[in-house]
Amino acid sequence: SAGVTVKEPVPVYRALLIGNTYPGTDSQLDGCDTDVYAMRNVLNSMDGTDFAVNLQLNLNASAMQSAIASTFAGARSCDVSLFYYSGHGTSAGSLVGVGNTSISVSNLRRYLDLIPGTKIVILDCCYSGMMIGKSNDAASPAAFNSAVISAFSSFNKDDNLASNGYIVLTACSKNQVSASLSDGVTPFGAFTYGLCYGSGYDEWK
Repeated sequence: SAGVTVKEPVPVYRALLIGNTYPGTDSQLDGCDTDVYAMRNVLNSMDGTDFAVNLQLNLNASAMQSAIASTFAGARSCDVSLFYYSGHGTSAGSLVGVGNTSISVSNLRRYLDLIPGTKIVILDCCYSGMMIGKSNDAASPAAFNSAVISAFSSFNKDDNLASNGYIVLTACSKNQVSASLSDGVTPFGAFTYGLCYGSGYDEWK
């Protein structure tokens, strides 16, 4: 009898990194551009996950939607798609684009739902916990772990990004503002700094 060899499909890793600094406006942010470059360095340095990185700066809501569609076009069920955003976030849980535009959590979920495979969402913005229903961090580690498990296993909201197979990291809870750091010259997000540092890349240095 003839033998049949079945090969597992090789995953393709794609990443869309968006940093909005809103230049020339009253809401200008410093450091979001630094954040996306640091994230690119981290992804490019990882072994075994050869990410194709699309880095974008200062997109409006329509351009963010288009970037999601184009970056992850062709994704399969075995692939990994990473969406990273550093910029303003609203207390309603929206990502703020340039030109007074925004993407609600419902619309972001709708765009990402069209992408097969594993989806990783990393948000470094104020009120980002709103995306996953994350309340204030508890004081004790046990209570904190319980809160995280509860948030990530919540299926009662259709627009909760933490449901249906998403992997989501947020900079803060739904009623917190995100923090920034500086080495005296270059500003960057505190959450992104910690994420990069834990992955072996010191953004500060």
